[in-house]
Amino acid sequence: GSNGVISFDITNAGGFCPWSYTGVIPSAACPIRNAIFGLYQDTNIAAPPVTNPLVQNVNYYVLDTGVNAAPNRVFVANWNQLPQFSCNNGVGLQTFQIVLHEGSNAIDINIDNRTCCPGWNGGNGIIGTINATGTLGTSYGGLNGGCWSANDQAYQFTPSTSNALVPTKLTWLKDGA
Repeated sequence: GSNGVISFDITNAGGFCPWSYTGVIPSAACPIRNAIFGLYQDTNIAAPPVTNPLVQNVNYYVLDTGVNAAPNRVFVANWNQLPQFSCNNGVGLQTFQIVLHEGSNAIDINIDNRTCCPGWNGGNGIIGTINATGTLGTSYGGLNGGCWSANDQAYQFTPSTSNALVPTKLTWLKDGA
């Protein structure tokens, strides 16, 4: 979906990507379920405010050769330099991706830039997963609804028998600093 989600509910295919929500996950009231939220927020892919659709877009691809041949294929979905609805370009452009790993079933969420649009839908943004009924879900701490910002951050969800999140720490270094 254009609002930062990969849904496994095919009834939504080709349709409108819901944006309005309050609260946190898990919740049966969440308008999108059976999904991965790379950064569930209300992005605006209309032209304008999108001025360069060759750069500002939603796209995906599959890595399926070499070390990424089956059973280790990688699905990558990108949301590139998108404005948010209402704030448009005023709070900055949003860039993030979801990476699905076939062999390990790990899910990587990479955030280049997320800024909050507080005047619209409470600035809500969610990074996480939710099941088909909305009764089970996992998110990262303060990234479960509400107004927050993030730059150059990465998160990983890995499966386990208890549905528990396995914390991952990533340190970004430039020239050792």
